[in-house]
Amino acid sequence: MRRRWKLDPLILADTLAAIDRFQPDVVHAWLPAVVTIPAMVAARLRRVPVLFSYRTPMKNDAPLKPLEFMVAAGCATGIISNTEPARCSRLYRWLYHRKRGLMIANGVVANSRAHDCSARTVHEKPLQLLFAGRLSTEKNWPLLLQAMAQLVTRCDARLTICGRGEHQAQVESRIAELDLQDRVNLVGYQPDLRSAMEKYDSLVMPSLWEGMPNVVLEAMAAGLPCILSDIPEHRTVCGSTNAAVFFDLTSTASLVDAVCSVAGSVERRLAMSDAGLKRSAEFSVSHMVARHGEAYRWLLTNANGKSKSLSRTRPAAEH
Repeated sequence: MRRRWKLDPLILADTLAAIDRFQPDVVHAWLPAVVTIPAMVAARLRRVPVLFSYRTPMKNDAPLKPLEFMVAAGCATGIISNTEPARCSRLYRWLYHRKRGLMIANGVVANSRAHDCSARTVHEKPLQLLFAGRLSTEKNWPLLLQAMAQLVTRCDARLTICGRGEHQAQVESRIAELDLQDRVNLVGYQPDLRSAMEKYDSLVMPSLWEGMPNVVLEAMAAGLPCILSDIPEHRTVCGSTNAAVFFDLTSTASLVDAVCSVAGSVERRLAMSDAGLKRSAEFSVSHMVARHGEAYRWLLTNANGKSKSLSRTRPAAEH
């Protein structure tokens, strides 16, 4: 399919052609809206059951979101989300229950090297921090840079920022304003982030909100301790373990204290690493695949019936 970023009727034609050629039993429409909208319409036109998926708290806060919502309401047979329905708007909560939605968390492959303590890179100082994500509003990067400026007098830390985004120029400007060029390194998008994580002491994520925070899951699977904003999405992924230190996402001082608490003890970082590895093992790829398989089989069996719920196919374990 040709790649386009605006709603284009040719994408509908491409999708119809793909359905005619491959004759799928199920169509699974998965972001962005320029793809999900024509995919759901095409599946409905070809009378193929279609699942609609999303991975962030859903709201009608973007130009195509209202149209995507209406198309999902009219065309989707079911919904699979990796975001808790309670984090979405009232309309999307209604849609989730109306379409008998199912929560399936993302899966991650554990890093076998991370289980070997001798293979882990642990720095006495400076503390090597990693931020990985889109440079955008929800990532709360101004708080992180302000904290780095205050850390100069508290502990020796260096920050590497992996990612790009619409705030790239603003981030670069703020680094210069705070005179952080020697302490903050912008490296852009990293295609092999998991391997890059092995060089750092801790992941730091000051996000205002998340969907399913994949980078946190990847960090735990790599044995990387996490310093995280105290939001429900981070708490859900970390569970009741001590794999992470949480801080107030509105307080620079809280973030500085969290970093210093991790910097002050190599033993604590190793304990956090072990806890993260154990927690990440609960999010296996094989379990994620099995859950999707169950959902597809349910869809083929019950697409035309209303007596059963997609959510009733879920096993006892949530992850």
